[in-house]
Amino acid sequence: MESLDDYLTWLHTVPPRTFYRGISQLPPGHCGTWSAGRELRARRYWCLAERAARRDLPPDEWVEALREHLDRLLDRHLLADVPLGALLSGGIDSAALAALMKGLGVRPSTFTVGYGAEAAAFDETAEAREVAEHLGTLHHELRVSPGGGDFLETLLHHFDEPYGNPMALLSHAVFRMVREHVTVVLSGDGGDECFGGYPRYSGLQFARWMRWVPGPLHRGLVLPLARRIPENTAGNHWPRRVRSFLETDPHDPMGQYARWLSRFTPAMKADLYTEDFRRVLAGRDAWEPIRRLARESGSANPVEQAMYADMHHFLPHNVLHCADRMSMAHGLEARVPFADQTLLEFMTAVPPELKVRGRATKILLRRVMEKELPAATLQRPKRGFEPPRGGWMATKLRDEMETLFSPAALKADGLFAPAAVRRLLDEHNAGQRDHTLPLWALLVFQYWRHRR
Repeated sequence: MESLDDYLTWLHTVPPRTFYRGISQLPPGHCGTWSAGRELRARRYWCLAERAARRDLPPDEWVEALREHLDRLLDRHLLADVPLGALLSGGIDSAALAALMKGLGVRPSTFTVGYGAEAAAFDETAEAREVAEHLGTLHHELRVSPGGGDFLETLLHHFDEPYGNPMALLSHAVFRMVREHVTVVLSGDGGDECFGGYPRYSGLQFARWMRWVPGPLHRGLVLPLARRIPENTAGNHWPRRVRSFLETDPHDPMGQYARWLSRFTPAMKADLYTEDFRRVLAGRDAWEPIRRLARESGSANPVEQAMYADMHHFLPHNVLHCADRMSMAHGLEARVPFADQTLLEFMTAVPPELKVRGRATKILLRRVMEKELPAATLQRPKRGFEPPRGGWMATKLRDEMETLFSPAALKADGLFAPAAVRRLLDEHNAGQRDHTLPLWALLVFQYWRHRR
């Protein structure tokens, strides 16, 4: 039950828990020791808070130090005796990787995902093409579309248990096509966590000013305004996240951060869970892993706390978990230089004002790459690497949802209130609310539960 609550909160289970009784998973930075006749023992061998030490350098020296570190880092990650390429989007992380590779004398094959006219708002092929032409890479543009139920079967086969991030749809298709050209590919995963790229970091800085707003004014003005933020049912989750961020107590920054990431808010879960399910989870705080990591970071700065939590929670359990499973499903090795532990240790020592300042993000990385990338790439806001899931769910997966969300199936499980699930579906299909992520997470879980 706790694993399901974690899954609906984060889209994945939280180690050591899994969906299977008697089976655990090792948390990040841990190793397991087993000997005959004894239980497996888990021991933590790496803790970022213990390895990073603040250094006092002028900004220009930080720029030089990071560039030197990145060159050494890429030199190691480029070691290969097989064809090697790089994923390329319209953002700075993947562009920086390609530029660093060029600086080391490598002309990589680069790969970009596109969706065509059916989802032009999510397509970054034009932006990536600009970077590829600027750097002179061997560029490939790939067109993807999702599968239906067969793909859900494949997804669960490779993840072994429910994984609710629809990014897996895209990753599986992309890595399959990339494998036709190369056997090793570099990805920019880890750049947002390492360099400070997520909008939630800017949001936490903005929230400092909200703490000066008196409680009555927050309840009487901010909350009503937040609830007036319009929904978007085209798969764009930003309105929901901004609204939930503003609705959370500004004096609880880790609560704001956790709510930003949460796919089901506490109120949604209270409505969704059956009475028996709620009774089992009584008193449980699904956000505790985030609060624990914030305390462990040793920082009083909410942005640094959030980045530390992302490095230990969101990055390994969500981003890297997906990239590893989906790439190896096709025998493709995906390397992630920006998630290298030496780089995480280096960047944790960098002052926070060189990472995020107001709406400016990845400040130090942009300084490092300013002479090697187009100005448009350096200035482009974060867009995200994700499929147009809202449109796909409304068409190709709709029949699957109607079957798995039927009252008979839900009543037999005894976990979710049929009326609550029906309300999510009706509001989403009518364009009243954007329930893309919650519905996708429920769909994957129900498919696993009924068809495994």
